[in-house]
Amino acid sequence: MSELLKELRQIELVSIVLRFARPDAYGILNPQVERVLNVAWGSESVETYLNYLGNHRAICKVVPFARVAGADMALWVLHAKYFGPWKREVAEYYEGDSTLLRLRARNLIGPLCNLRMSILAKAFEGVVRDVAKVMACYLFELAVREKAKAMGASDYEGKIELW
Repeated sequence: MSELLKELRQIELVSIVLRFARPDAYGILNPQVERVLNVAWGSESVETYLNYLGNHRAICKVVPFARVAGADMALWVLHAKYFGPWKREVAEYYEGDSTLLRLRARNLIGPLCNLRMSILAKAFEGVVRDVAKVMACYLFELAVREKAKAMGASDYEGKIELW
């Protein structure tokens, strides 16, 4: 792929050539499909294209497309419908499909997961307060357990009586 990129100079052109040469393994890099999947951008164009293809291949494991190109075309149609006049007809699928939701979440949130949880909780505070609160509670619990362990307490394994 790198040799082809040196020759053609644009990853979009490379993706077109690869898709027509090997439709079983490649799709055409396209901004509409990137939008549908919220594709994670790499540090360079080849990495972004590989992330894009990884998403397509993950879809092919769940949906019986014979070729990656089939998934690519279906995602393009999904974009045209969801972001076009047929949104109501496809919204439930796009917003509720577990495979698409997992891929989109991994693409959007995955890079943030390399951060320390305390920093991530602060980042989520302004966006998803409930998630930030749960993370803060979890971090507090970990701190309490660590302190108790340092003071010689062992984990309580019995039943806790609330009343």
